[in-house]
Amino acid sequence: MISKEEAAEHKMSSKAFEEADTNGDGKLNKSEFVKAESINERVQVAKYVDDSVITAKVKAGLFKHSLLKGSQIHVETYKGAVQLSGFIDSDKQVAAAGKITAGVEGVTKVINNLIPKNND
Repeated sequence: MISKEEAAEHKMSSKAFEEADTNGDGKLNKSEFVKAESINERVQVAKYVDDSVITAKVKAGLFKHSLLKGSQIHVETYKGAVQLSGFIDSDKQVAAAGKITAGVEGVTKVINNLIPKNND
C-alpha cells in the first residue's frame, strides 16, 4: 500500500492518486497504483502536447493584433513557458506582444526577448 504522501514523493499528481483510489481509503494497492501511474503519465504527455497548442494560440493572437500583424516574432514554448524573440519596430509592439502572450491559456511564464528597432 502507498499513501498519498509517498505517491507525491514519486512525483505523482494528487489528481492521479485520487482518481485511482477507487475504494476511497486514501491508499493505493498494487492495481490502483498501476492505474495511478498510467493516469499520471497521460497528464505529463498532455502537458508536452499542450506546448504546441500554446505556441499556435500565441502566434494566432499575435497575428490578429493590428499593431503586430506582419511582424516576424519567433515563438517557442516549453512546459508552458513561452519565449518571444526577434526584431520588431517599437517598444509598444514589445509590450503588446508580451501582454497578448501572457493572456493565452496555459502560459505560465513569458520570456520576452523581442528587440525594438526604434524606441517610441
